[in-house]
Amino acid sequence: MLKEDFSLAAGLPSEEAKQQLYQDIASATESGWDFSSRCFVCCLKTVASVLCREDFSLAAGLPSEEAKQQLYRDIASAAESGWDFSSRWFADGQSLSTIRTTKVVPADLNSLLFLLASDIASFAHTLGDTALKNEFQGHANRRCAAVNDLMWCEASGCWHDLLLQSSAPETLEAKPPAKRATAAESSSMSESSTSYSYQQLQQMYASNWVPLWCGCTRGPSDQYQSSQGGGGVSASACVRGLQSSGLLAPWGVLTSKYDTGQQWDAPNAWPPLQHMVIESLSSCADDVTGAAELAASLAQCWVANNCAAYRSTGHMHEKYSALECGKAGDGGEYAPQVGFGWSNGVLLDLLKMYPDQKAPPLPEH
Repeated sequence: MLKEDFSLAAGLPSEEAKQQLYQDIASATESGWDFSSRCFVCCLKTVASVLCREDFSLAAGLPSEEAKQQLYRDIASAAESGWDFSSRWFADGQSLSTIRTTKVVPADLNSLLFLLASDIASFAHTLGDTALKNEFQGHANRRCAAVNDLMWCEASGCWHDLLLQSSAPETLEAKPPAKRATAAESSSMSESSTSYSYQQLQQMYASNWVPLWCGCTRGPSDQYQSSQGGGGVSASACVRGLQSSGLLAPWGVLTSKYDTGQQWDAPNAWPPLQHMVIESLSSCADDVTGAAELAASLAQCWVANNCAAYRSTGHMHEKYSALECGKAGDGGEYAPQVGFGWSNGVLLDLLKMYPDQKAPPLPEH
């Protein structure tokens, strides 16, 4: 086995891992396909946050131990998502006390699982493992079809999270509606004989465009086409949706449109989300007029923002303000961190992608 092949083989899942990752995806049937969505669900039923006192205080007014356990689970699940915390998980869009993470089916999580299955299929193809390739290509096709059918909204030009209307278990099987869901439509999710209604959440978050980065505009292949026939969605519609979303700020892509004091909301902009958006626009530049120019403009603004902050503080920061050039991000439950791995990596890659940009000079001491 060549060294490169060995490295690919190391990335393939074990049988146990395959069952854990995709045991919730049902097989295709003659009448269509069944699909199980994924939510962030932590099994903890007690405080897991670094702010134990605050979480206990938040739960103090709840009427039952069961309600307290659900609050702790939703808080821990939001932490597992990486978006701790954000109005994305709040029923009222403002308060941590209304957190409902386990009832939200995230568009980014499910599209990333599509990408993961696609990558495994690609690795298996390179290694000549046809059975594994076919298995994971099937997983990828079904998940992409479902993400596009259930989460895509033509009116807003993006994919939206889904809200489960009843108690949400860890996995939920879904049958697609007859046509792609719109803002006003709802359908049902079922597990065995139990149905779970859902609706698209119409709020605007940068994560709504992660499926574009994952390749969901290409759609699934062969027999796993979505109910729209072609399987994919329009990259042009995605770009137009981003342009009209209200997320494009002077110095970066806002995490959300909502200023709540939480760190995964406005006015903060996070490096990984900038990188995903810029790469997404760049990848569809040949097919979408203006995408390349928008990508370059966003990269220029982000590099300038990073450079200004570095010159004034001598540090790279984990997040930045998208509204004030050179201002580190804030909000959330801990002091803003400096360093910072993903900030460094995104800046270096943007400088490589757009070599005419200027790297920040060393700060004066």
